[in-house]
Amino acid sequence: MKILVAALAAGALAVATNAQAADVSMPMMPGPVVVAVPAPSPAFDWSRFYVGAIGGVYLASDPLEFYSGRVTGIVGKGFTIGQRLVVGGEVQAGLYDFSDPAFEMYGLGRAGVLLGERVLVFTLGGIGWDSGNWALVGGGGVEVALGANLSLRGETMLYWGFGDGLAPGYVWLSGGLAWRFGR
Repeated sequence: MKILVAALAAGALAVATNAQAADVSMPMMPGPVVVAVPAPSPAFDWSRFYVGAIGGVYLASDPLEFYSGRVTGIVGKGFTIGQRLVVGGEVQAGLYDFSDPAFEMYGLGRAGVLLGERVLVFTLGGIGWDSGNWALVGGGGVEVALGANLSLRGETMLYWGFGDGLAPGYVWLSGGLAWRFGR
């Protein structure tokens, strides 16, 4: 009899343990976590009209030494070709040699390659008028988009005056800002 009671007790214990295990509910798993991700900023549109200002210095090229300061306004238009190529034209007009201000104006062509969506490495060159002298200029620079419309640029150019036998007469180093219209 003791064996029967022990067997019944063990069976009851086993049934009770299984019943309790079945009654234990699984913990709820949290639902999917929703994280707000800001929309990516749209690519900068380099194919717009722009205006801006640049300033810098003229350096005499032989020997290399400071010649004068330079302040210039710019007006231009770009055209994006494919994913990476940007071409366009611009006019730069302003003053240099502030002790005896002289006027300069250049018509320039620009061609560049985009490094990502917001950095443009460019070359530019053209012809211009500088206080009664015709000149050729050429050089290059980097322009970085700062927002939807504003960009920061730096450039270096060589100046060849026609009266100088097309020997490089000056180097200019300039930096400035440009504002592109539209969106």
